[in-house]
Parts: sequence; structure tokens; C-alpha cells
Amino acid sequence: VETGEAVRVSESELECISPERVGQGCVTVHVVDEDGRDFNLVHLQFCYEAQASVKALSPSSGHWKSQHLVAVSGDSFLNRPELVCRLGEGIVTQARFMSSSEVLC
Repeated sequence: VETGEAVRVSESELECISPERVGQGCVTVHVVDEDGRDFNLVHLQFCYEAQASVKALSPSSGHWKSQHLVAVSGDSFLNRPELVCRLGEGIVTQARFMSSSEVLC
């Protein structure tokens, strides 16, 4: 069982850093006081997920005056609202999740 210190942010919020873990999976988060009393009335979980990786782009180039739909192939993409494509240093577009191995930009 990994333990760590929590910082009290407010009356209703604690902040802590998750310990490293080998592999994916979910764990139950417990809040315990100095005397060992468990305040975990609701079984909340924190899930460790695989790091997404990009393997290929199709097409990998295009005319600079045109917009292009780019298929991004890789591993461990997640279907989440915060999934975006970042081109260069600043252009961000919403990504379209197709599968855990393909995203469209």
C-alpha cells in the first residue's frame, strides 16, 4: 500500500500526488487521518492509463494553402473531450476519436 502526504487546499479539498505504478489499472483512493481512521465513505478510484503514442500520419504532407484531414495512427488513444491535435507550437484543433489506434485531425 502506497501512502503519501496530502495538502489541504480548502475545507473540502485535499491535493496529493499519485505514486508511480507499473502498468495500467484502477486503484481505490482512501483518505486516512493521523490515527488511521478511513474517511473513504464513497469508493472513488484513480486509474493509471497507458501513455498514448503516435506512429504515423496520413497524409504526412499537404499544400500550405489547403486544409487537410490527417489520420493519426498510434496506440492508447482515449475517447475524451480534451483529446485535441496540436500542430506546431500553437494551432490546436479538436480531434475526432475513431479507435484506440486512430484519431482524425
